[in-house]
Amino acid sequence: MPPNDDYAMASIALDAAKASGAPKVASGYWNRALTSYKEGEDYFEQRNYGAAQAAFIRARQNAERAENSARLQRLRSGEVF
Repeated sequence: MPPNDDYAMASIALDAAKASGAPKVASGYWNRALTSYKEGEDYFEQRNYGAAQAAFIRARQNAERAENSARLQRLRSGEVF
């Protein structure tokens, strides 16, 4: 069965991370999230749903870490968001 929920959650997590400024201040987590997401899309297109699900979960986790890191850095710098 296609991992539609994991696909959607990874996409939402990437959007939230991007909005928090993660590409600039948490580039390591951000890049890992993007790589995993793209892998997930490739697996999804190949109908390798188990691998796609695992990649989307990694993407979501790294995107969440990127967002949290970016927000923490912005908070520490005194920036209001």
